[in-house]
Order: sequence, then structure tokens, then C-alpha cells
Amino acid sequence: MVKGCSIRELAEYLKLSTCTVSKALNDPSYPMSAKTRERILEVARKFEYQPNINAKRLFAKRSDVIGLVTPSHCRTGMHVFEDQHLIRIISGMEAMFAEHRYRLMVLFNDDEFQADREYLSVFQQHLLDGLLVWGACADEEFWSELTVRHYPHLFITSHPGDLTRECELICHDYTDGGYQMVRHLLERGHRHIAWCAADPASSVTRMMEAGVRRGIREYGLLSEEVLLEISCDYSQASCEKIGRRLLSDGGNISAILCSSGRTARGLHDFLAGTGVAFPERFALASCDSQVTQPGGITRVLVDDLELGRRAGARMIELIGNPEQPPRRQLLPVKFVQGTTS
Repeated sequence: MVKGCSIRELAEYLKLSTCTVSKALNDPSYPMSAKTRERILEVARKFEYQPNINAKRLFAKRSDVIGLVTPSHCRTGMHVFEDQHLIRIISGMEAMFAEHRYRLMVLFNDDEFQADREYLSVFQQHLLDGLLVWGACADEEFWSELTVRHYPHLFITSHPGDLTRECELICHDYTDGGYQMVRHLLERGHRHIAWCAADPASSVTRMMEAGVRRGIREYGLLSEEVLLEISCDYSQASCEKIGRRLLSDGGNISAILCSSGRTARGLHDFLAGTGVAFPERFALASCDSQVTQPGGITRVLVDDLELGRRAGARMIELIGNPEQPPRRQLLPVKFVQGTTS
């Protein structure tokens, strides 16, 4: 018999049924004599038997694989792996998953993923033990099917539905980030602030805005009198469009508050290129920033490595007990004073 044999070839060589050989190799709890099991294992080692991974998953009822769902390029118009938040979150998970001998499988949330209900089939086919979801949109109600079936899943940073929805979530405390940042600007006398929000429907943006509005309210002011709301995306073209609008404003706006560090950097570079001085003409601040982003801009800093580590640890807990009640973990954020305010 050649090396790298199949289970059928092993059974023929041993003159045993394929079922007996399969049970010996894949199901240690199956009752059989120690002598028979050892003989099967010895021959399997001798001829370098290659196990059928699907059979192994079937017997063990686990795959030792955790899925990570991210938005697809075709749905968002941007490449997710250019987002340093995501890269550092995955880096934070690495040691945790390696310690518990889990592999990470990346899945893209595109039209086919939703239409074919792949979020269910990966569990039903024992391809995954748990699912991490990064970048969920507010209108993605299909995720509730995982909750009904008690499939272990965890939302990272953003989640579907409104802010009161009960779901397994781990993210930074963006509400506090928005609150700290607007208080900082108000304490410096700014009463007309451009609020540049990328993806206003995102739960992250809505958390930030809740903090911003609370800070304004506690200062005894009205949000509609303080904020000029401007929708934007993460592109340089969008930043340039906003910059031109603010330059033509006639001096009413004195501060710019961005929901995204990328937007803040794009606005800074465009406006500085036109000769704008910070903070003399505009104060500039961001409610979200990565540690890899160049300094200088007043910002709220988040620890994505710690977020990834905690998400990985919680995912392993949920796999062990998928019927736990959902928990929301909010990691603290750090205010960083820059030169732009």
C-alpha cells in the first residue's frame, strides 16, 4: 500500500470495515478494544494516512476555525484591508487564537453572501465554530438569524439596528469620544462647528453624534445652533469638496469636528495646501484616530490591538457557551491634544 493512503485503503489492508477504521481515527469516544484502536493508528502512521477534514469535523462537531466577516469592496467602494483599524484588530487576535489553536477564515459580506445565507451555512456545515463581524451596517437585520439558532457570533466596532439593540458587541466608547472632543472645542470658545460625519447610518457615527449632542446640551447650548452637519465619505475628493465649502462660508465656521481620522487628515492636507493656518482659521479635531496615523491633529485615540485581543477572548468564551446572554463591552478612549485646536 502506498503512503498517503485513503481510509478505504486502510480498511482493506486491515480487513476491517471503513466505519470501524473511521471511528478509531476520528472519534476517540467510540467504544472499541484498545488493541484494535492501536493497531489501526499504528498502520495509519506507517502509511501516512491523510485524514478527511470533513469527517473530522463531523465527529468532533467543531472545526477549530473562526470566521471574520468584513464588508466587500463591491458594497462599500473601498478596500477594507487598507483600513489600519482592521489590520490592528486582527493583529490583536493573533496571539489569542494561536494559544487556543484556532485558525481565522476571512469572509466577505457581498450580495451573494446574504442571498445564499452563507452566514448560516458555514455553521450548518461545521465549517466554523464562531463568527466575528466587523463593519456591520444598520439595516442588516439578517444577523438576528444567528441569535435565534444560538450560533456564536460577535460584532466588532459596529452593529446592525439601533443603539439600544441587545447584541454581543465589543467596541470603543465612541460616545465618550464625541463628548470629550466637543467639550474641548466649546471650552475654547467655538460656537459654530462643522460636524463632518462619514457614514451617518453607522452605529459608530451615531454613538459619536450622541456624545457630541450631549456635550453641547450640557454646555447649555442647542445642537441645531452649534452644528453644521456635513455628510462625507473617506475619499480625498470628498475632503476637498468639504474644504472648498468651508472656505466659501465667509468665516462663520470656526471649528471642524470629524467622525473619522482619515477625513480629518484629508481636510488638513487640503486646507493647509491653500494656506489655511490651524487653529487660527479653523480648529480641527477627530473623534477617532489610529495609533499609526501621523500626529498633530487633536484626536481621540483608540487601542485596536486591545480591542482585537478582547474580541478574540470573548469569541472563545461564546464558543464554549453559545447561550450566554449578550454582553456589550466598551473600551476607553484617550483624548490627545494636538496643534490643530
